[in-house]
Amino acid sequence: MPVTAYGASKAALNYIVRKIHFENQGVCSWVLSPGWVRTEMGNHGAEVVGMERAPVSLEQSVEAMIEKIDSATRGDTSGTFQSFDDAKREW
Repeated sequence: MPVTAYGASKAALNYIVRKIHFENQGVCSWVLSPGWVRTEMGNHGAEVVGMERAPVSLEQSVEAMIEKIDSATRGDTSGTFQSFDDAKREW
């Protein structure tokens, strides 16, 4: 499964969101990963690596992301790369 363009687009998104954070003091911007969700694309990727399906249900992902969005603050959230499961990833 070719993922070069997909990966490049994610890197560009991360860069843009971080720039928005530093250049706009009144804006809370961050990257929020939905996880490896059971979608057509997610399940295809799982099959490629020998799994039956992606590990995260759509409902789990959406519920967790709504909670993260509702609790986001500029001080703790903005400028970061986070996952639906509370993991903060370093740039």
